[in-house]
Amino acid sequence: MAVAAAVVGAVAWCGHALTLPLACAFPTLWAFAPSRSISAAVSAAYFLAASRGLPQGAVNFYGTDFGVGIALWIGAAASFVLVHAVLWQSRPGWGRALWFALAAILMSVPPSASSDGRSRSRRPAFCFRDGDGGTGRDQPSCSP
Repeated sequence: MAVAAAVVGAVAWCGHALTLPLACAFPTLWAFAPSRSISAAVSAAYFLAASRGLPQGAVNFYGTDFGVGIALWIGAAASFVLVHAVLWQSRPGWGRALWFALAAILMSVPPSASSDGRSRSRRPAFCFRDGDGGTGRDQPSCSP
């Protein structure tokens, strides 16, 4: 099952829009997992294959070494697997579908949101990195 999940993740998120609907096979593989450990393996295989470009993307975005990208990739995969493994239920049926829906909702909550709905981040919403962004100054211009 883990190999099938890796194939689904790699093909569905390969960059072609026509293969994206294949990602709908992941909930099926997760639901048919016979145990919590296999559901964790299915989740890990799917996420790691689907997000295989994350380490290089982190290197490009943050300008760091590849080890930081690998750490970010593994950390993100660990949180994905933890949520899906904890919410997997041994009883098949609609209960599993509802628990998967809860996992999907939990995974959609951004990590920087606080309980009052405000962002904890003090970073600006966007910055003009190349050139002066039309400000006439030599340093980057950032707006909240």
